[in-house]
Amino acid sequence: MEKDVIVIGGGPSGAALSLSLLTHSSLSVGLIDRSDFMDTKIGEHVSSSIFDFLKHLSMDKADFSADCFLPAYESVAYWGDDLPRSVHTIDTFESASYQINREQFDLRLLEEVAERGGDIFPRTTLASADQQSDHSWLLSLKHAEHGAFELKCKYLIDASGRKAPFGRKIGLSPNRLDQLVGVGTFFENQGENAESRGQLIETVEHGWWYSASLPNNLRVVTLFTDSDIVSAMKLNTREQWNALLNETKHIKYEVHQHAMQEAKPWVRDAGTYFHAESSPVNFAAIGDAAISFDPISSMGIGFALSSACHVAYLIASHEDSSQGVLDISQYQKDLQEHFNKYLDVRNKYYEREKRWSDSLFWQRRQQKQEAIQEPLEAISNL
Repeated sequence: MEKDVIVIGGGPSGAALSLSLLTHSSLSVGLIDRSDFMDTKIGEHVSSSIFDFLKHLSMDKADFSADCFLPAYESVAYWGDDLPRSVHTIDTFESASYQINREQFDLRLLEEVAERGGDIFPRTTLASADQQSDHSWLLSLKHAEHGAFELKCKYLIDASGRKAPFGRKIGLSPNRLDQLVGVGTFFENQGENAESRGQLIETVEHGWWYSASLPNNLRVVTLFTDSDIVSAMKLNTREQWNALLNETKHIKYEVHQHAMQEAKPWVRDAGTYFHAESSPVNFAAIGDAAISFDPISSMGIGFALSSACHVAYLIASHEDSSQGVLDISQYQKDLQEHFNKYLDVRNKYYEREKRWSDSLFWQRRQQKQEAIQEPLEAISNL
């Protein structure tokens, strides 16, 4: 089969780029994902600017279920001292913010891709991606049930996520800044006004805790710390994780009467990455495959949508101009500038916490950091 554009990854960035092209151009689009789109997603805190991006994609809030965007009336952080402070994100103080139901949000975007003529290939793994002499791409793929097949395209987009597994297949490797992981679980979230309580952040000796209300009477509670600290303290076990939770001053009261939903905490990569290498022609990375942000920034979804719309515009404009190969040099410069600004704000945010001067976690974030090139398998094995 042949498509004008193939997108690797069915998260918000991949779906948004597909929707943007299907809405604002005549290009054909195929979207590939190795999952069946049924993975459990962690809820995410977003600002009201998300609706501006949806408008660009010819969608609005009414296109999603009523509980997809829960108003976050309380966003409180105990950061730097024991005084509660109202917060939104590290770089915005917009009055309106929401806790998003990622499962509903992601699936609704994908439904819209299919409804507008995009072809979606779930449960499909990539064997190889080879660039031809005419700069087109030939992908060898395998579907879980239907077997091997090939796709050819003019433009190839990496939206494969934080670890950028697709980029690695074609020889690109990300610069990794830290070892941050999230170790967490879900709890029942019953009681008065359970769905409107928003989020709570609390710093501790070994990192910081995050708690937020989710739809379906759930609450997510996550400790963000470094992968080697998780290994040393065995924080991926139920007993040790609960022991550290019980040492918190505030987070523990969010769930002290509620039941944990999993047998043991999950561990998910939350590190900061920047994919700064020059890339092949007619190729671009978007979303987490381009820049992965510290979760304290609440920048993941917004950047996923903005980078997707940016690259979609470049592709559509290039098709109209009928010139050579796709020029993404300005996009890459914008990524670098965006990353530098984010890093400056992130560093200042972490510098606010002066307690626990002997803590390895906080020492690492209060000194000049260089990109860490370490095996990702160290995290995957936790």
